[in-house]
Amino acid sequence: MNARDTLLTAAVLFSLGVAIPLWGANPRTPVAATKPAAAKLASLKTTATKPAATKPAPAPAPVARGNPLLPPSIPVESFFIDLSVVQKLPAIAPRGYEPIYTSEDWTAYRTQFGAEADDVTRLKSSGQAEFADKMLHAATDAPAAGKTPTAGLQRLLLLRAASIGYRNKDGYPVANKAVAAYIAVMDKRSATQVGGLWTISNIMARTSVTPKEDRIRYDAIAARANMQLALLMLDVDQVAAAESIIKQIGYHEGWLKKDATTRGQIASVRAEVKRVVSMMDYLATQYQPAIHNDVSALTVIYLYGKYVKAKPTSVEDLPGRVPGSSLSQLATSLDAAGTGTSTKPEAAFAAAEKLRQLATTIPDILIRHRTLYAAMQLYDVYMNAPQTERDRVNRTIARIAREGVISDGARKAHSIDPFAVPATTQPAQIPVSQPHIETTPHAVG
Repeated sequence: MNARDTLLTAAVLFSLGVAIPLWGANPRTPVAATKPAAAKLASLKTTATKPAATKPAPAPAPVARGNPLLPPSIPVESFFIDLSVVQKLPAIAPRGYEPIYTSEDWTAYRTQFGAEADDVTRLKSSGQAEFADKMLHAATDAPAAGKTPTAGLQRLLLLRAASIGYRNKDGYPVANKAVAAYIAVMDKRSATQVGGLWTISNIMARTSVTPKEDRIRYDAIAARANMQLALLMLDVDQVAAAESIIKQIGYHEGWLKKDATTRGQIASVRAEVKRVVSMMDYLATQYQPAIHNDVSALTVIYLYGKYVKAKPTSVEDLPGRVPGSSLSQLATSLDAAGTGTSTKPEAAFAAAEKLRQLATTIPDILIRHRTLYAAMQLYDVYMNAPQTERDRVNRTIARIAREGVISDGARKAHSIDPFAVPATTQPAQIPVSQPHIETTPHAVG
């Protein structure tokens, strides 16, 4: 080693913190590396090796609402259908819900189309479109031919035809007809059936295969299915599911700038979901005090059951837990007022006064509005009674009080039916659903 190499080696060792012996010292004497040098050598050794794979952090669990007044939460995704080309398993409905089709319907489908359905991925787009059209005709032509397929099998065939056809230009016309036929036979009060419509229309509104003018139409269909599913979730107190599904409507809302009717319904449904969420969060804070017979908490739950949920029998035993309290007196006054044709004008006026005064103490807006509306109805009973025609003073007081509760926010549950769109504003080619069972639309505050 020449002098130049010696100097270069010394410079490298010095940069690593290795002690360098003085000139003239015995080079064979071992010199221990300093601590910084050992650390740097260790770092060089560790960086040379492949770092250990780190596991990704688990996704945070969804926050559960600790509200004993709510039923066990059902994920809204459990109402979505399988859109794969080859569906290997039948749809399973959440417990307590009617399935979109039965196991017998699935068996009939597999018996008739199972072999072709399993090999559909081997076909070209034109072949897949022909197979989808075959299922479409099996669902729509059978009633005309005198055959009687079950409603579930009909829905299954239509959804399968749409799921296979929407993916390419050859199959889109078939999928479009299948969705229109499905809407015509769908029961809009069935969460599973509405969930099927939301699943297929949501994807068809986003797919480039769908013609541009039709995408706006499918945005409207998807928005209505989304709103209807959210309202159905609120009907059964599935607040988390309603929150989850209404958040997914934003994409379609952005494309409906010229559809003022649908956008107005979206705003109404979104506001209703927020009001119910706020109300249930407030009621959760009243549950423990109510267990200990707190009169204020029991009163709030009593009004919720009687005027918001319209289930007075579910809360009729609450006043008996606190005899002699203001809640007990309120229940006695309401019983004395009577209902229907047996109402008593004087007792109705007294009960209306109690409800009006009580409503001012309720912090939740939804319960307060419904309570005020109940007071307004009792004032109407008094003013419309023939017995009070000559009682000018009290009728004037009742009229003033009625105007007061209206200005304070008395509001009944108005109906929102996303599928009941006026003909003048309805996008072209959107058939309005005709449910099998006549039911009243969802009531919101």
